[in-house]
Amino acid sequence: LVSIIIPTYNRCFFIEKALKSILEQTYQDFEIIIIDDGSTDNTKKVIAPYLIDSRVKYLYQENQGVTKARISGIKMAKGEYIALLDSDDFWIDNRKLEKQIEFLEKNPEYVLTSGGIIRGDEKGREFMRTLNPEKDEDIREAMLFSCLIAPSAAVFRKNAYEIAGGFDESTDLSEDWDLFLKMGKVGKMYNFQEYFLYY
Repeated sequence: LVSIIIPTYNRCFFIEKALKSILEQTYQDFEIIIIDDGSTDNTKKVIAPYLIDSRVKYLYQENQGVTKARISGIKMAKGEYIALLDSDDFWIDNRKLEKQIEFLEKNPEYVLTSGGIIRGDEKGREFMRTLNPEKDEDIREAMLFSCLIAPSAAVFRKNAYEIAGGFDESTDLSEDWDLFLKMGKVGKMYNFQEYFLYY
């Protein structure tokens, strides 16, 4: 039901934590699609043990940038829902997917959900916590001025992504914000008032 897209480039020291945070989810009806965007480090070696799980797919491509890597992953996706996770981030709530899928299944007018972020460094030192506006009308009021959907915490409907026209492959700058603005023309958005992501 859910396709989780992980673009990565030379993140061999971080990607295992991202993968573990997915595999520890209470919701398990997913596939993981790792798009290796031309890594020259040990990324493939770190990922290799996880490929025995049939739900984990791996594609290596020449370096093209994060946007094209995400597009490649979504083209491979079989799920009705898409979840994004960058390879140097990880989920901190093991019920994250369960909560988001349950919400989207019960609320068909919503196309996009996300949640709160804890920002910190690789040693676990926390800098900041952010909870973005919860309700659709509050998100819309400020969405033109700031991206109020955390990409690595986002889950959205694949059909809404396609209707919106998908990622703009001509840019790696605010490509997620651009997508979410377009998706807001397709349906409603919602932010859980819970922390889902360590960024």
